[in-house]
Amino acid sequence: GEAALTDEAIDELSQRRDKLEKEKREFEARVQKLRKLQKGLGGNVKELKVAHQKCKTNLTEALDLAQSLEDLFVKKLEHVQRSCEQTVKNNQISVFSLINILINTIHLGRYTRDHYDAFLR
Repeated sequence: GEAALTDEAIDELSQRRDKLEKEKREFEARVQKLRKLQKGLGGNVKELKVAHQKCKTNLTEALDLAQSLEDLFVKKLEHVQRSCEQTVKNNQISVFSLINILINTIHLGRYTRDHYDAFLR
């Protein structure tokens, strides 16, 4: 009886050992998978950092470009404004000149008329 029981116990222990070894192999396989995943994630993080840096660079370039365009636009507007102011001044001078010519013409007309009337008398 005791020998049979011992054989049974040994069989049971062997089975438990086999089961534990199988679980250990599965666990190690999962650990390997996780390590591979971790490596992959490390690579992804590096790629993300590079992409992030590129984005920052692109944003900086875009902001610089926007600033340049704004400066150019402001300069152009200032130029147009000065040009308009100059045109207005020139037009004012032209209008004053025309008014002077008109006044002089009227005076000349009166002068001529008066002298002509005097001449006719």
